[in-house]
Amino acid sequence: MLTALLVMTGIALVLGAVLGFASIKFKVEGDPLVEKIDAILPQTQCGQCGFPGCRPYATAIAGGEAEINQCPPGGEEGIRKLADLLGREFKPLSEEHGVEKPKSVAVIDERREIFPSEESAALPLDILSGIPKGQAVQMALRTLSPQIILLDELGGMDELYALEQGLFSGVEFIATLHAASWGEAARRPQVQYLQKCGALHVAVLLKGRTAPGQLKEVRVS
Repeated sequence: MLTALLVMTGIALVLGAVLGFASIKFKVEGDPLVEKIDAILPQTQCGQCGFPGCRPYATAIAGGEAEINQCPPGGEEGIRKLADLLGREFKPLSEEHGVEKPKSVAVIDERREIFPSEESAALPLDILSGIPKGQAVQMALRTLSPQIILLDELGGMDELYALEQGLFSGVEFIATLHAASWGEAARRPQVQYLQKCGALHVAVLLKGRTAPGQLKEVRVS
């Protein structure tokens, strides 16, 4: 009985070692080119390119099975980035796949403090008012497919977690935070968290009440 157990244990160890070696030896790595292409695409998952999502489209581009000009949400800017990445010639957006439109924007206005101007009313703009920001961001991501989300003052960590999820989905964010200076803003836990995640790309400081809407300083990460 003991001998049988030892034999079975030995066989299990050998098989485990073989499987472990095989998993390392024959591990399939993700295609880094597909990753770079997918990072350029807008992640709207709209299907206008003729593929069921941005990742399949990126795979097709990398494999030479699709052109770089089939993504209307990415527009001319996206085509130029893909052309530069792949060393291909720029091509205008394929009319067969649609036309470039202004980026879709969702405004998260928890306190009903943000009001769109007459010019912004003409844009593809969705406004979610009176809803906690963390919850509203989740709603926007799931139902509105925005390319940009604008939200008022950042608050608790739940809002930052929702914002982080949106960034992973390819959405750009514009958010406000009250501070007297960049030094004060940089000490806020919200800003420190965004910096740690690599999510803070541009910080714009306004002059304040003495000159509403006027720029004081722009910092680019």
